[in-house]
Amino acid sequence: MVPTRPSRGVAGLALLLALLVAVLVALVASPPQRADATITSGAGGVTVSGTGVGRLVVLVGGERHELEVDGTFARLVPAGSDEVVTVILDGETLARRP
Repeated sequence: MVPTRPSRGVAGLALLLALLVAVLVALVASPPQRADATITSGAGGVTVSGTGVGRLVVLVGGERHELEVDGTFARLVPAGSDEVVTVILDGETLARRP
């Protein structure tokens, strides 16, 4: 009996499957995206700075400040020294003062 060669379709499918497995392994092996924020008091309010990707919401007392962030961010927000400041990124609280 003469061994048969796999068809081009089977070889192409095997190559596509190997590429898909390599991409999935790379995604699983990559560290999860981390987000963090700090609140620093200063002249004119507080500076909210940190890293993250998504919708950033800064709550100062009853005021809501929203912006889209993609990486490193810093924003001066008017706030009194006794006001509660909360920083939320995509629904996750990152920082709170006091």
